[in-house]
Amino acid sequence: MSSRTRSLAVCLGGYVLLMGGAVLALGLSRPYPGDEVRFIQTARQFAEQPSPGLLRHYEEMSTPLPFAAYGVWGSMVGWDLAPMRMGALLIGLAAAVALHAFLFDRLGSLRAVAPLFGLVVINPYWVTLSLFVYTDMPAIFFALLALIAAGRQRPVLLALALAGALLCRQYLIFLNLAMGAFYLLRSLQQRQRGDVAMLAAVVAGGLPLAALVIYWGGLTPINQMRHLYLPDAFGYSLPTLLLYLAQGSIYLLPLVVWLAPRLYRDKRIIALAVVLSLAYGLWPIEPSPSAIEAGYATVGLFHRAVRLVTGGGLVEHLIFYTALLAAMPLWLLLSRDLLGRLRRGVLDDQLLLELVAAAFLAVMPLSYLRWEKYFLPLLPVMAVLLWRQGVERAQPAGRGG
Repeated sequence: MSSRTRSLAVCLGGYVLLMGGAVLALGLSRPYPGDEVRFIQTARQFAEQPSPGLLRHYEEMSTPLPFAAYGVWGSMVGWDLAPMRMGALLIGLAAAVALHAFLFDRLGSLRAVAPLFGLVVINPYWVTLSLFVYTDMPAIFFALLALIAAGRQRPVLLALALAGALLCRQYLIFLNLAMGAFYLLRSLQQRQRGDVAMLAAVVAGGLPLAALVIYWGGLTPINQMRHLYLPDAFGYSLPTLLLYLAQGSIYLLPLVVWLAPRLYRDKRIIALAVVLSLAYGLWPIEPSPSAIEAGYATVGLFHRAVRLVTGGGLVEHLIFYTALLAAMPLWLLLSRDLLGRLRRGVLDDQLLLELVAAAFLAVMPLSYLRWEKYFLPLLPVMAVLLWRQGVERAQPAGRGG
């Protein structure tokens, strides 16, 4: 058995146990508050009433591929919660396989891959979005597939994966921006046909979304939700930026604590982080106006847990500020490394992943909503980047892990 196969078996064995426990705890048929029932209804529309008019006016904000896919699944197995959630479990399993492939391609050993795989899949969002009928896991699957294709220099797979990602969630355009910049720089520096092909694949991957935008006359279908939410879109939100910066320590906390002696040893970085974190006093983390109007009082599960324990108020903001303060040195380290590689012309996989993280921070605060779960597509990337910062660079020779 090869090291890759052994690693996959170990990781997927743990994943099956985790999701089996989630099914036992949460149930396949038990309804929960949220958008799941509405998503199933939309999927049923795509299965039973497919038409150009439905594609133009369906009552959702995200792109149509997950609804069409769940529509095909529902037409085969029925529309009750249990069979529909079985489809979600299969998508989650596919995403877990892709997650392992992404991690093993970058790190190359079970010792490195297993803890990072576990850290990502044990995230409460990964568990729930892999069980309930939501549109996030198809998007994460295609995002991971795009990262795999980029690492392996597979232009056809990259084009298909980026197209699939954008047809699940528009905000994944940050992948196109990062990869487009990376392969443009590589094409100009190295002038190799393979890099030109990858750049063409990035452009091709954006064409299906571009066609939909033209058809819709905007970034979303024409519906009531668009009229409700889009007036709040496209302004760059600093509270949203601070939320996603803080996520770097919240959902990666075990890794950050383990690597703390190596990640927090530059006094200049720490001092700059303290100064920058004071921005929280001006732009505290709180739900976006659209979320408040829709009845949401928090920005996600962590926020909800903090409020449940503390009752909100000053303590809640102190926790978020502490998370931001802990995360700022990590982002500053990555920023310094990114700029150094650009200055030296080091256009490698590390730079690609750092550009993905930078593009995420550039794009996501433009959204009309700020949610913790939107950090999930970046979580594997950040896990690899922090591992490389804290483990591989501490070893003078050979691969870390």
